Amino acid sequence: MKNSFKIIFSVSLIFSCDCTHAQQYKTAKEPLWIGLGTVFFSIGTVYYQRVPFPESSQLKPERVFSLDRFALRLHERGTGPVSNVTLAGSFCLPLYSISRMKSAKNRQSGLILLLESHLFSQGMAMLCKGIFQRPRPYAYGMSIPATNRMKRDAFRSFFSGHAAASFTNAMLAGCMVNAFHPPSEQTNWIWAGGFALATATGTFRVLSGNHFPTDVAVGAAVGCLAGYLIHASHR
Repeated sequence: MKNSFKIIFSVSLIFSCDCTHAQQYKTAKEPLWIGLGTVFFSIGTVYYQRVPFPESSQLKPERVFSLDRFALRLHERGTGPVSNVTLAGSFCLPLYSISRMKSAKNRQSGLILLLESHLFSQGMAMLCKGIFQRPRPYAYGMSIPATNRMKRDAFRSFFSGHAAASFTNAMLAGCMVNAFHPPSEQTNWIWAGGFALATATGTFRVLSGNHFPTDVAVGAAVGCLAGYLIHASHR
């Protein structure tokens, strides 16, 4: 996931310089979102890489938020890879919404919005992971090999980048299809399908022991906010 976020970051800068835009979208806010997302992503990358190697003395289950404690018992094998599949599938909906736009300028603008939204939401995710350094649920599991529990990534739980990305896709796909196409049964399916895939992604992240429910909830909120605000600011 970390490499894919870096690809999103790089491609967004390329498109922000090279693409023309449709009249339906205002471009005045583009430097703001790209600049803000770049700052978050750059600083977040630094903090993300500085997460120290964990120590077992830091893992105290009684300090876990009460509503999250049930996740300490979860480590369903296979659900982690499934969450990657549902996340990848969530990208299909905004890309489909973009492909249905009639002009090349509209499609280019839609792609810019997608890239800006992910630059912002994933920059926030990486920044928070680096600052909060929250242990993942599986780090508490004594049945998990220490070689897996005592990695830096085991202390990058808050908040879920998978949830942020999938909910960004869901919100942006719905907003774009509403903006460029009249309400129809198909637009309803895009909204429903997007949030179903996003919810499934978040659920699998909890079941796999990679995240607490609050990690997913905050990721979902940030993703929805990024998709909605960035789209609205260009209208």
